[in-house]
Amino acid sequence: MAPKTLSLGTLLNEAISARLREVHVAFPGIVDSYNVTKQTADITPAVRPAWIDIEGDRQVEALPKLVDVPVLWPRGAGYFLACPLEAGDTVLIVISETALENWRAQDRTVDSSDVRKFDLSDAVAIPGLFPTPRPLESVNSSSMTLGADDGVIISINKSADLIHLGSTSGSEFVALATKTNDRISALETKLNAHINAYNTHMHPTAALGAPSLPTVIDTTLTPGSSVAATKVKAN
Repeated sequence: MAPKTLSLGTLLNEAISARLREVHVAFPGIVDSYNVTKQTADITPAVRPAWIDIEGDRQVEALPKLVDVPVLWPRGAGYFLACPLEAGDTVLIVISETALENWRAQDRTVDSSDVRKFDLSDAVAIPGLFPTPRPLESVNSSSMTLGADDGVIISINKSADLIHLGSTSGSEFVALATKTNDRISALETKLNAHINAYNTHMHPTAALGAPSLPTVIDTTLTPGSSVAATKVKAN
């Protein structure tokens, strides 16, 4: 059989397609392991890229495992937000346009160590991308929520001007320490005065047939102000 003759346009398209297959931008990945000290992870790409070869056949090729990928947590001005990562968690892999190793090592503006572009070795991982069957369950449309998928949460509701601890169903305002301590201190003062008076009281000498009167102190407790917070509820 005579070899197939390909046009210049076909050859150019194939060359461009082959080059583009080496350019990586973003894709989901599955965490294999996480180094909490370095905040890096080993990650397996979750999607195998497909393309049509020069013969018109569909081809699929798995991407290699990515090692020591920096994990991006919100961070700035000395503050941060981070959580554990475990095997099976999914992330969004983003590929840098330029080589990252010089910048990662020197923590300043640097020249790129290599001319490579969009290479898999320059990946970073952003946690939070999950498949459709695994949505978060403890979120709602009216509050900002921080918590565990199947556990306690902190919910901030802007419209209600409230913070809920534990769950969004919390209905009891939490007690404030200063107000609570003040109320306890007032009770202790009254109680101690009563105990002291009882232990040291003396009955006055009475005329024959008259009742003996004990010393009487005022133990009336005046209701104080509420010790409840006004913006935080818990259960």
